[in-house]
Amino acid sequence: MNFKIIQRISLLLFIFVSSSSFAQYKYDIGLRVSSYEMEQFQLEGRFHLDNPYSIVVTFATGSRGSGNSWQTPIYSDSLIDITNSYFSAMNTTLKIGLQRKLGFLASDVFYAGATFGIGFEQQRSSHHTATYAVVDSMDLHPFLYYGYGEAISSSVNLTKSSAINAQLALSFGMDVPITKRFSINAEVSWATIFDKSPNYSTISMGFFPSVSGGLRYSFGKRE
Repeated sequence: MNFKIIQRISLLLFIFVSSSSFAQYKYDIGLRVSSYEMEQFQLEGRFHLDNPYSIVVTFATGSRGSGNSWQTPIYSDSLIDITNSYFSAMNTTLKIGLQRKLGFLASDVFYAGATFGIGFEQQRSSHHTATYAVVDSMDLHPFLYYGYGEAISSSVNLTKSSAINAQLALSFGMDVPITKRFSINAEVSWATIFDKSPNYSTISMGFFPSVSGGLRYSFGKRE
């Protein structure tokens, strides 16, 4: 390997390591975005202890939705049924955990952590069915969503429910300083989430890996 290339790599490593040697702060607060849609937006605060550990509190919120639509073939020579269904859910989660700094490359930018969280989920589902009279243009296109007149009859079923969830998660991340107070965060996590709806006696369980990142601000400089 060329000696100049070795010099450049050494210089980059020195800058990277020395950039993490800024003054230590007691607290930091961060805004993050996650690939897990039910915790898409996160506000996270950390209290750094005198040892390599930090206490972490996270408030997260997010939502998801899905829907589909279908229609029957023409029946009675002039009628068609069209059905639309939609499901949406909004989630709010509060998590508390512990992180430990890892001494990779003589730097403390890397960390591993574990968290426990409790969430509240509001769910909404709708189911709409309508019978339409078919106009002449449907003769050539019997399965397309146009060519019908006003609804002859319709029905709507709207359901609202709620669910409580609990989770255990492991994470691995890094905080790269860009100034003395600001740093860029990147994290991968693996969460096991237990979900319980008041309407059902069973508890469902799911495994949710995610990638997140954002910006942190440090304050409360140590003496």
